[in-house]
Amino acid sequence: MEIYNNINEINRYNFKYEINKSIQNYEFPNNNLILEKQQKFYDIRKNYKNNILYKYFFGGINGNQINFNYVITKFGDQKKNSILTLSYIKKKVEPNTYIINSSNLEYDNLNQNFKNKKFNLIIGRKFLSEDLKNLNVEERIKYQFNQTITKIKLVLEYLNDGGYFFFNIFGYDSRTIKLIHLLLLLFNRILFHRNFIICQGFNMIINKEKLFDLFTNIDFVKIDPLLNLTKISAQRLDDLEIDMKIIKTIKDKDLDEYFNITNNVHFNETIEFQILNKNKNIDVEFEKELYENLKLTSVSLDDGIAASRINPTEGNFIYDTIIKNNFSHCLEIGMNYGISSMYILLALKKNINLDKKLVSVDKNQLSQWKNFGINLVKSIKMNKYHTLYDDESYKILPELIDKKEVYDFIFIEGWKFFDYTLLDLFYSNLLLKVGGIIMIDDAYHQGINKCIKYIDANYKHFKRIQSPLTIAAYQKISDDNRSWDYHINF
Repeated sequence: MEIYNNINEINRYNFKYEINKSIQNYEFPNNNLILEKQQKFYDIRKNYKNNILYKYFFGGINGNQINFNYVITKFGDQKKNSILTLSYIKKKVEPNTYIINSSNLEYDNLNQNFKNKKFNLIIGRKFLSEDLKNLNVEERIKYQFNQTITKIKLVLEYLNDGGYFFFNIFGYDSRTIKLIHLLLLLFNRILFHRNFIICQGFNMIINKEKLFDLFTNIDFVKIDPLLNLTKISAQRLDDLEIDMKIIKTIKDKDLDEYFNITNNVHFNETIEFQILNKNKNIDVEFEKELYENLKLTSVSLDDGIAASRINPTEGNFIYDTIIKNNFSHCLEIGMNYGISSMYILLALKKNINLDKKLVSVDKNQLSQWKNFGINLVKSIKMNKYHTLYDDESYKILPELIDKKEVYDFIFIEGWKFFDYTLLDLFYSNLLLKVGGIIMIDDAYHQGINKCIKYIDANYKHFKRIQSPLTIAAYQKISDDNRSWDYHINF
């Protein structure tokens, strides 16, 4: 496969621009039709926002998570490069990786940690949902323009020469297309793929004042487009039709048609990103099995409950970790929908070791989750390898220690409080064998992130391993040999 197959690419060669007050804003081809179809797509999507099949498949495989992780791996090695992610929250979540709030231009009040600091990769990852919920498509596109300008201002201040900038957009209009072209004044090369823009080789050839003047007068900027706008317009219309067909297959629970569409279109794009990410291709049979089992127990739940889930990137990481290390004794704290349980058990299913088990601790499996996770485990016929403790983790984990239980793999997805997470970690450390791996979900959450900082500073017998940014993963490399008074501030 070509490295950038099916991704539009533009560079500075023959790029021209000027401000001409007599030239009115040109229209992106089929702009009104695209806006109409995109609005229809959003309206249809609202009806399925709480459907677990929609949340998992449409929000996962065909969402931006794989694309985001592809960019992290391809252009921002977490161990070597420093990464600035513009997202919802304001904290450090990985070594040399920082997250700041992208809402309400809070960039003007950056923490002193960023003073005189440069990054090799800056990611404009998401927009704040609260700012968007009452906007139609056209208003969202206008909103994205101003937010992207703000992110570009941060790029000018914090990106290293030769660095990369990655961001996503909702849709296209003439201003968006012009903005993408104007980025050639800052970067040597731009990759344009669906709603994702990857800018490579930061090398500014215009002063800030002139650049900001172009942004301010964008309606009167004349450019010689290097992108085939007619082709992109047609592709965007086709993408929207496909997206609506995917939602229909989810609504109808039509497995064959879902995979017929995704294997021919979106699935191929996902595989392309996976190849660039140097990961294995998505296992089609595995995804089919997961889809079938989700379909059997699929329900629509109220907001709040439905928000808890494991996405495909996280699930595949859990699955691959267990397979790679031939783990057999697994523990999870928090079961919820049972998605993580399914990934763990399907990995154990491929494990030839007969002595295998998953222990789940979740007081709310029946009361809150309506036994969704238990039914999912039964659907894959792995219930004989599964045990559920229907009680609080702070009661069950000490009992497991008393029973001298030892685990290869522990996944913590419980309460998001700092103290609860720290307590789960404390007991999990005593239950985890040397060489075993522990993962903590929702690494962005403030309470959990505080606990992660404590681990990084004080758990010298834990080694941080590379993982999706939403999960903190550690390998236990030795017993805990800290002295009785050991403590490092964090």
